[in-house]
Amino acid sequence: MRNCDHGDFLIPREPVSFDECFPQIRDIDVEVVESGLGVGDNSRVSRYSKEDIEEHVACSSPLCHNGGFRLADIIRNMVRRGDREFQATRECQGKRGSPRGRNKNRNCCGNSFRIKITIEYKQTDGMGDDGSSG
Repeated sequence: MRNCDHGDFLIPREPVSFDECFPQIRDIDVEVVESGLGVGDNSRVSRYSKEDIEEHVACSSPLCHNGGFRLADIIRNMVRRGDREFQATRECQGKRGSPRGRNKNRNCCGNSFRIKITIEYKQTDGMGDDGSSG
């Protein structure tokens, strides 16, 4: 069995399903609002569920290289801590350069992602959905 703790879920060469990596999650709702270059008017909203969630959310900027953020890492940390909700803003981790990769410089991309995640865990050992026993 592949280890889902190290980014193996949804890698194209050997995909591992979300349910295999996170069997304790009944449902998940993810909203990502990207702001900056390449997103249209002012921002781009993306929503993900268990059926279409991605390991990595890419940056929309045509000048960005190696950008976006690792969504699955946030989910893994939430599950380890037992968190049900997460909200944060992350700066794109990419670098700005020309569209074909020439003239790469060390400037940060400048795009940002507002992330909101809600997890509903499966009930286990008599625990209710709110974490209480009984």
